[in-house]
Amino acid sequence: MSFQVEITPLAESDMDEAYLWRAQNRSPEQAGRWYREILRVLDTLSEMPERFSLCDEPELKEEELRQMLFGLGGSTTHRIVFEVVGQTVRVLRVRHTGRTS
Repeated sequence: MSFQVEITPLAESDMDEAYLWRAQNRSPEQAGRWYREILRVLDTLSEMPERFSLCDEPELKEEELRQMLFGLGGSTTHRIVFEVVGQTVRVLRVRHTGRTS
């Protein structure tokens, strides 16, 4: 069964912020690679999104949230927080692992 993946405006804003930080503090090339890779990874949520663990996100009120860990080069730098509603996977946040809110 295939799911539609929807990226919320807040998650898009998180991704844009992470891209800009990488472009300014690492390199524009690395920022571009990071952005392309996270889009590729988000697309994989269309198949079996329930395979990812449940998570607790106090700021978000949804009942059942899941998370996917993401990073380049073998190190996890971000948590992708999402919910599954019917046949849709809604990506709610893309949070740096060092941030609590």
